[in-house]
Amino acid sequence: MRAFRFVAVLLAGLLLFLTVGAASAATATSLRIDAPPSVPAGARATVHLRLVTSQGAVPGQSVLVQRKDPSGWVQVAKATTGSDGLATVAFALGSTARFRGHFRGAGSYAATTSAEVVIKATQTLGDRAVAEAKRHAGKSYRYGAAGPSSFDCSGFTLYVYKQLGRSLPHNSGAQRDATKQVANGSKRPGDLIFTFRSGRITHVGLYAGGTDMWSPVQSGDHVRLQSFSGRTYTVGRIG
Repeated sequence: MRAFRFVAVLLAGLLLFLTVGAASAATATSLRIDAPPSVPAGARATVHLRLVTSQGAVPGQSVLVQRKDPSGWVQVAKATTGSDGLATVAFALGSTARFRGHFRGAGSYAATTSAEVVIKATQTLGDRAVAEAKRHAGKSYRYGAAGPSSFDCSGFTLYVYKQLGRSLPHNSGAQRDATKQVANGSKRPGDLIFTFRSGRITHVGLYAGGTDMWSPVQSGDHVRLQSFSGRTYTVGRIG
């Protein structure tokens, strides 16, 4: 019995020695994070992570980007390091948040966590214009009116941008001349949509995304989202 106990103690000690030895043999790693200080709300933030040891880069390892939420750290992206130890990830940023990189450890490499960074979600001028346009939903159309209780189409876009410190003439054609023309496929929320009939501009609205714009249309109508799908149009941007 004593011999059995001696062997058991010896095996336990050997197991402990091997475990401690394996842990001490793990190579220390360091994870660096490089992130933009801010991006427009809803846009994609591109983050670079680099995993290294004192001997150089660590390739072929999975690294995570985590966001700090009330419940803790939540994974938002994952990538594999290249030959230079670098991994690049991109994810949509909905709101300002704190992020960090994390490596769980693998093989002979020890786990590590990067410093924390804050990425701010900012609003573009166009985002602010869309938010302002929404505030006037339901207000009536009146020819020649430029707010604040009623509008015609160019009076509405004039009023919205006036609240944001930008000046526009009270005429859809003149507004087109006063804005920077951009390709239809490059339009962004807040741009002005100028629609045509028989080769002339007949209407203007504030682009809201998809095929919709904010505008009152005609007598009896009100400020609302309307579709310009299927219509001939050009796009103007306000700087």
